[in-house]
Amino acid sequence: MQVSDSEIKAYYDKNKDNLLTTKTLVKATYIEISNTVKDRYKIKSWLRSKRDKDQEKLRIYCFQNAKVFDDFDEEWVELSKLRLVSKSEKLQADRVYKHKVFEQRNDTLTHYIFIEDITKKGQIMPLNYAQKEIVRIIINKRKQRLIEELNQKINQQVEDK
Repeated sequence: MQVSDSEIKAYYDKNKDNLLTTKTLVKATYIEISNTVKDRYKIKSWLRSKRDKDQEKLRIYCFQNAKVFDDFDEEWVELSKLRLVSKSEKLQADRVYKHKVFEQRNDTLTHYIFIEDITKKGQIMPLNYAQKEIVRIIINKRKQRLIEELNQKINQQVEDK
């Protein structure tokens, strides 16, 4: 069963109060790079920059030098997933803010996490995060209507006999 984007948006707009997050969500970029890599200090400024040119420099640099470079396909992820990936105790929901770069260094690696956007627990889910749930809800409502219609037809046929 297909659900159109307009149906999803209409449901979202009408039911925002029922689409609250149970966890903190972030749009983020995670980079893990060896401490021996030259010019890694540039990563922080590229991460913060909104210029396409700087974003392209970051991608090229990371594809060439980073052990891990993940922007999670620019999708919303649970903060807890990001903590697992980075093994960082620094990423506490009450201390994570938009446009912040977290840097954690050990003997061999530096980890960078850039928080592009954040939706804290209890806030309205972003539409593209809620989309799968909304599709499931709409399809279930359609199935329920179909079952009710079939029951009515069956009952009508029984009454007609």
